[in-house]
Amino acid sequence: MSILLPSRPAFWRFTFVVSALLFFLTAFQTAERARDLGVDLSASRGWLGLVSGLTLLGLAALALLALTWSHLQQRILSLAELPERAPPAFHWMGGILVGIAVIGFSLVFMLPVVGGLLGAIGWMRMLVFWAFSLLGMLGFKMLRRETSWLMALIAVMLCQSTFHLLLLYWQRVTDYPFAMGWSETSRFYQPSFFFSNLVYGERYHWPIQNPSLHMLLAPPYLFDAPLWFHRFWQVALRYLFVGAIAPALMSRLAIPGRLARWVIGLWMFLYLFMGPVYFHLAIPIILVLLGFSREDDRRTWIAVLLASVWCGWSRVNWYPMPGIIAALLYLLEVPVNGKSLWRYLLKQALWFIVGTLVAFLSQRLYIALSGVGDSGL
Repeated sequence: MSILLPSRPAFWRFTFVVSALLFFLTAFQTAERARDLGVDLSASRGWLGLVSGLTLLGLAALALLALTWSHLQQRILSLAELPERAPPAFHWMGGILVGIAVIGFSLVFMLPVVGGLLGAIGWMRMLVFWAFSLLGMLGFKMLRRETSWLMALIAVMLCQSTFHLLLLYWQRVTDYPFAMGWSETSRFYQPSFFFSNLVYGERYHWPIQNPSLHMLLAPPYLFDAPLWFHRFWQVALRYLFVGAIAPALMSRLAIPGRLARWVIGLWMFLYLFMGPVYFHLAIPIILVLLGFSREDDRRTWIAVLLASVWCGWSRVNWYPMPGIIAALLYLLEVPVNGKSLWRYLLKQALWFIVGTLVAFLSQRLYIALSGVGDSGL
């Protein structure tokens, strides 16, 4: 790990370069924003002061960068690293700085004045995010001196990003009466069929499109849940199941160091949560990741079969996925060790074939139970 870390001067030069670029780019874009709003910079002290201040801060960052190649290098770096030499009595300040850094970016742009006026300036958002990242990095070093500066910076940036993403997604919990996205109404309508007697007073067949998804969304119909609770339930399930993929995958990776594991786990969570990952399809992934065992074939078979049953209630193109994931884990974790190619691949082929067959049979069983045949559809 230490081999991959940059040298002390290289890290701080990188920090000063990024800071200078962000200040200059933000100043330029802020001036453009003022012109778009019809503001005369020469006549507006506020806008002119903002652009001038950003430019001066950019020049200051460049000056610090230049000094790292002078005889003042050690003094500059020592001053920048002052927080890691803070006495233990001041460690509580580090916790406060980290807390402010994690939520600061989101709170700043939630303010109507800031969000409406400066939120459209892309580089301003990047600059504010960077500034809170540096603040959190300083606080992190006050708490954990042994952590490298680069790791502290990455950890705070990932925590900021995770908090902001979760906060944005939470805004979907609302009682807005109209659809907030494509096919949202079907996610309210089709789950109701699982409790059609309770909801409509008459039995209807279960949904046959994405049944596992609608099965997970059905519990709010057990009581007279308001619209906002249905949306809350969807958000909570996405938090739970998509988020659970990261620790399930981390359990299979031998990553030394608790902090490194947390950082990589957060990165995985962000990557998955930003993508179009259906939370009901996360369940078979979690089952196979947690259930696969290179020593216990019975445990692996149980995980593959359970995941295949769920995939049979999900999507046709996911029928073979549990077997494929198990086969991939086997290829990654189990060496050939002189086995013949046929013997080495046999188990993986069986997982694929049997898992796909079980998924197909599971789907047929669901259709038989759904009542679709009884309704003549």
